[in-house]
Amino acid sequence: MSVTGVVVAGTIGSWVGASVMYWVSRLLGRPLLIRYGRYVMITEEKIRRAEAWSSHYGTVGVFVSRLLPVIRHLIGIPAGIVRLNFWCTRSPRWPVRRCGARTRLGRRHRGPGPEVLAGSVHRISLWVGGLMLAIGALYYFFVHRHMRR
Repeated sequence: MSVTGVVVAGTIGSWVGASVMYWVSRLLGRPLLIRYGRYVMITEEKIRRAEAWSSHYGTVGVFVSRLLPVIRHLIGIPAGIVRLNFWCTRSPRWPVRRCGARTRLGRRHRGPGPEVLAGSVHRISLWVGGLMLAIGALYYFFVHRHMRR
């Protein structure tokens, strides 16, 4: 597959995935969270605070959140739950730029060879998984416990 094909596929996948996440959150989000949110530590108070945040910051808050590394993938969920305008929360330009930059960077530094798919991806996945667990633990101990008080 060419670099252009990878960028197009990545852009379409990113945009469609985020759009589906937004619409599922918009259609099922609030009732689902009110009913089952307590099992994943989401209370009605947190939902009310998210709604207050979105009424205060609105689409500007979503735009700024799209610039943050991890938040950009998940911001569609609260945007859908609080029913922000879909077209104001989605922009196909961001995935194009991200996919293009990452594809060029990967091709330049790792090369197109199949050895990347053989062993490196597994090793990198283990490192990323461990890093995510560590960040999750840090978040729990320093942020989540503090907010409960």
